[in-house]
Amino acid sequence: MILRAIFTLFITLLLASCSAVNKEEILRAKNANIPLLITKLQTSPPNSAGGIDVMANFVNTSSKAFKYVVLTVLPYNSVGDIAPSEIGNKTSISLKSTGPIASGDNNLGYWKNGWYNYSITCVDLVKISITYMDDTTTTISGSNLKKAFVNGLKSEC
Repeated sequence: MILRAIFTLFITLLLASCSAVNKEEILRAKNANIPLLITKLQTSPPNSAGGIDVMANFVNTSSKAFKYVVLTVLPYNSVGDIAPSEIGNKTSISLKSTGPIASGDNNLGYWKNGWYNYSITCVDLVKISITYMDDTTTTISGSNLKKAFVNGLKSEC
């Protein structure tokens, strides 16, 4: 229990320290019409029940505040197979952050027990859905997802 709390604190501090995005990255995203940059996306080791947590950090690069951001992710095992939860058999989950998240702000999210499966080692981002404070929406998917990661970062799998 204490070890898990220390690990969680360590990951939180690590995510916060890795969230700085330089101006060139923000300009690249704006030029590509990408309203956010993901600076971190990873899973925790399984807890004693096989529960897998997901951690993500992103920066709002748009000129408008976000009301909601939903990251849809799939879990994979170490050989690259989708690894559904052993409880409920679900595969993809939607990780929702609630704003307002102002232009230029970082958002650190931590979602506990997204799945229960000891074999999950990583997640792959499949879609980003954004609702702005004015209730307009946008979705990032397909080949545009690569543009939503800071240079050098990609989905774990």
